[in-house]
Amino acid sequence: GRIGRIWTDGITAYVSAGQQGFHILNVSNPSHVIEEKTITVPGVVSDIQATDNYLFIAAWDGGIHIFDRQDPIEPSYITTIPLQGRASRLRLFNETLLVGTTEGAILSFDISQPANPLLYGKLKISEEPDYLNSISLIDNYAYVSAGSGWKVIDISNPEQMKVVNWYSLVQSPSTQASYRVLPLKDMLIASVSVSNFGSEFKRSLQIMQMHSNNVPVIIGSQDINVIDFYADENFVYAVTKTGDLIIYSLEMKE
Repeated sequence: GRIGRIWTDGITAYVSAGQQGFHILNVSNPSHVIEEKTITVPGVVSDIQATDNYLFIAAWDGGIHIFDRQDPIEPSYITTIPLQGRASRLRLFNETLLVGTTEGAILSFDISQPANPLLYGKLKISEEPDYLNSISLIDNYAYVSAGSGWKVIDISNPEQMKVVNWYSLVQSPSTQASYRVLPLKDMLIASVSVSNFGSEFKRSLQIMQMHSNNVPVIIGSQDINVIDFYADENFVYAVTKTGDLIIYSLEMKE
């Protein structure tokens, strides 16, 4: 199946595999990774999040499957949260599970009792159905990538989430759509999909400076077909479609 999302605590890794479910890996020795087993679930696995004791699986139209992972290699099924839309992305915020759906909404669930999750609230962030590509958290805010930009959502009260800002991509003759955004101090680092007049979509990496008017300004761009990336205060680590790892220094961003 297609490898999409991964969660790890440095000992056990859970890797989404689409229609095949998800793989469980022993990564305690990085030079000798062991695939322990594969678990199938109803639906197509699109994202994975976990706590010390519980595992949360987004399975597209199969809902959210919750497992007890006190035995990380042999997680036991607890329950499923059915959804009206399709679950695309997950993020954990304290005892709240945030779910991004393909209908352009963010759902929040109280998971203080994982066997009995309760819906806190729902925030529609798009008037049209809009696939949510990513959710990144910083403090009490969620940066949600969808369509042609990102929305910043105040999640300090999960029962009354609200949009507090909206960033649009700098438009060009090509079609652009945001794929993932990562807030970092006074910058936004993003991968965007670009298609020049019907050609195949290609994801490039953009670094944007945030100014006092909260308008992002592109200060760097790398024309690489990036699949995923991670960033800290000094570097951006980008994985390309060809499987290469490219490291960029943020000290050279200007």
